[in-house]
Amino acid sequence: PPHLSPTQCSQAADNQKRVVETIASIEWGNDAAENQRTTLSLLKDLDTYINRTSEVRAFAMIVMILLLIRVLTATNAHPRIALLVQTLKYAFNDLFHFLFIFIPSILFFALVATWRWGSEKRSMATIPMAIFTLFDDLLGPPGSNTTAGAVADGDYELLAFILMYFIFMFFFMVNFILAIIVDSYAQVVEANKVSVIEQSFVTDLLYAVYFQLLKWWYGWPAPGRVYGYLVTQHDLPFALEVKNHLAPVFGKKSSQASLEAYHRFYDFEFLQLDYTEDDGEMSNDDVCESVKKVQHLVLGVLKKVGILTSALKVDGELTSSAILPGISGPEDPAEAMIRRIDEVSNRQTLALQAHALKLNRLEAAIANLQGSLVLSKTSTPSGENTLAL
Repeated sequence: PPHLSPTQCSQAADNQKRVVETIASIEWGNDAAENQRTTLSLLKDLDTYINRTSEVRAFAMIVMILLLIRVLTATNAHPRIALLVQTLKYAFNDLFHFLFIFIPSILFFALVATWRWGSEKRSMATIPMAIFTLFDDLLGPPGSNTTAGAVADGDYELLAFILMYFIFMFFFMVNFILAIIVDSYAQVVEANKVSVIEQSFVTDLLYAVYFQLLKWWYGWPAPGRVYGYLVTQHDLPFALEVKNHLAPVFGKKSSQASLEAYHRFYDFEFLQLDYTEDDGEMSNDDVCESVKKVQHLVLGVLKKVGILTSALKVDGELTSSAILPGISGPEDPAEAMIRRIDEVSNRQTLALQAHALKLNRLEAAIANLQGSLVLSKTSTPSGENTLAL
């Protein structure tokens, strides 16, 4: 039949066997014309089954290839097993531009081979066959084209062609591809080394299973819900360290034990803030000293490259007054600028120190106020307990 149902497709092998057995069981000694019509009909059915089986196998091959690609893509979920996908990601741009060199090169060699030896060698009879032949030679040199064979046949034109092909395509092109892949792999490995969240795949897998158990036991919300709340409401690492910030997303029914368990589970080193006594702060002296160093370095560079000399000449001579008004004399202009900046920096330092002294006094007053706000229990003459400030 011209159209087969899915059930018939799945039973293609049995159908083919049945048709062949039917053809073999025909008795040709009887009506020859009827047997001929029956045989032709059965052969037509057999051809249909065979073609449909080939189509199903081709479709199954495409599905398996897509599944393989899907499995390889799924490895991108973890950085330690995403080496293949990430390497291809880094190398994609270079490989794409490499094809603009590789494809015209092998096409040129195939054209020359077909034009010169197409009538003599079956492997180079057409341009597509020559391309496949040269590509096979590149994958497993020397392939079908050998220098020894060319010398034995006395075909020195073929010898020159083979030498040129392998020098250009094998020693250069193939090694270019290897260099691109190795460099991309090195970038992936380096990215994994500097990543602060990278852990072993087995460790993360065990933590994922452990999280599901704790989530079921404590009734934690979904990770996506917690993440969305933290991103929109709080700074992510800080909120993870402060348990009370997660209370709204956990709901009123959530217990303190559930919040504390959630906090302990996410107590990873890369989620901890590096708290110090001077968290992100520098003293006034350090700030001013850093400013001075930067200013000295910048002016030193300007002086060395001659920018000040070329830009600040007055009547053919470089004077300090050309840089800073109010400064005159034979003093070097760069030194004069540095001295003026030092004076300004010193004044700023004194002002900052005065503000720091005021802040220290204010902090001491706040500390005294906090100490005085302790509730102490006292007794009244009547024996009743009251709270006095």
